[in-house]
Amino acid sequence: MKRIASILVAVLLMVLAALPAYAQSTRQPISAANASTLEEVFRLGRGTLEHVEFSPDGKTILLGGGVGVFFYESTALNTESEPPLIDPNAVVRAMDLSPDGSLLAISGSGQVVVYDANTRELVQDTQVTSGIDLLRFTPDSTYLVMVSSTKGVIFYDLSEKTIRKTIEGRFATDGGMAISPDGQYVAVTLSNYIVQLFDLKTLDAVGNLEGHTAAARDAAFSPDGKTLATVARDNSLRLWNVADQKEILNLNKNAEGKNLEAPYAVAFSPDGKTIVTGHSRGILRLWDATTGAILKEASSGVLPVLDVAYSPDGETIAAVYQPSSAALWDAQLAEEITRPVGHIDQVFSLDFTPDQTTLAIATRDWNLYLWDVLGGKELHFSPVIAETTASILGNRRVFGYSPDGSVLATVTPNATQVTLHNPHTGELLTKLETTRQYIVEIAFSPDSTLIALGSNSGGVAVYEVKSGKLLVLLDNANATVTDLVWSSDQTMLASGSEEGAVRIFALK
Repeated sequence: MKRIASILVAVLLMVLAALPAYAQSTRQPISAANASTLEEVFRLGRGTLEHVEFSPDGKTILLGGGVGVFFYESTALNTESEPPLIDPNAVVRAMDLSPDGSLLAISGSGQVVVYDANTRELVQDTQVTSGIDLLRFTPDSTYLVMVSSTKGVIFYDLSEKTIRKTIEGRFATDGGMAISPDGQYVAVTLSNYIVQLFDLKTLDAVGNLEGHTAAARDAAFSPDGKTLATVARDNSLRLWNVADQKEILNLNKNAEGKNLEAPYAVAFSPDGKTIVTGHSRGILRLWDATTGAILKEASSGVLPVLDVAYSPDGETIAAVYQPSSAALWDAQLAEEITRPVGHIDQVFSLDFTPDQTTLAIATRDWNLYLWDVLGGKELHFSPVIAETTASILGNRRVFGYSPDGSVLATVTPNATQVTLHNPHTGELLTKLETTRQYIVEIAFSPDSTLIALGSNSGGVAVYEVKSGKLLVLLDNANATVTDLVWSSDQTMLASGSEEGAVRIFALK
């Protein structure tokens, strides 16, 4: 990956230096004389996502992830303008909003901090630095209950600003924690598949819920506190009677009678009548909380649903998909309403358009995002790399612009096809059907009329850009092509490979 990144950076710098459009920019060219003054001028992208929560009044949706916690208006989730942000200078591992909506607790990079949710100013550093993976406010905001992979369950007194009690144990830090609305119990998942109940008055363990055959991922109390719902790696949703700690229902089949897709998140509706679960393959499923009957199920993608939350009025469900998108759903119709813009997954490669106005960002979720560099906005016609199956190329992304900026070429994730788009409109121009198994390098000719493709088998193919027609197939190597470059006068094409040779192609 380091070598790939170095090649991309080197090529990018050469392109920037060669293009006259760059000289027309209002920014000064970077040189040895001024390079020491480089600084960040703006950020593109709102980062990855993992957590979602509604404010008590339902007017705000909090989305937490790689950059921090964003505060969206619930009626303007897809705003292009940058929403307010709390940036703890760390990836958000866990977050929770106090019951009255005044405080926001965030765990990230070994510390837990508390912010004023209205002013978004830091009000308390708990000095807890034990790698907190789960945290929740108690209903009266007396305690912040945390789960640490190294320390166990920590009860932090917010008014006294001190740890009141720590209970050591082997807790499932990728699991779930829930606090009953009446403030009587906290449920925490153990690494031995048991869900343990603690009394919030005595801070002692008072019972175990046993039945899961794999670690629980999430837990939620019903509004009346009498029922606990848990989802686990055994692909089940289980309902428990909190009073006698007995299992009520074990729900492990979908509407077709097949085993459930892997569940990741669970939440009760505000009236307690419905349960929503989030699963792999982007599936949301609504259950009757009394009978366990499936009411609705729908999907809007292939990636797991990591977190779900009901709006206070019960009409909307917010869902976060691994690793970088969120959406609002109509809770009655089980239909997606809208999703935010600007969030992108882990970045693997970048390239500027020849006129320097747009930056293309290739990411781990198989998307290629286009951003207006000066405006700092995502362009909505960003072409999505259609196929989602992984390839032997792993996390590598191959794409590039034609020198005249009229064509954007992308290699699909399975690396067997190259698509050509108009980068200004997002229109698909053509698909290059390749005869090689995996395409690993692309290079446009200087006049933008030809494109060369290099494969992992050492072959090099040249196509006409306008028609997508294969012009010539060159089979002069037996090792993966590592680089392709045209001479500036377009009389030669050079190919480098893993066998340590460079081949020059030219007309006879």
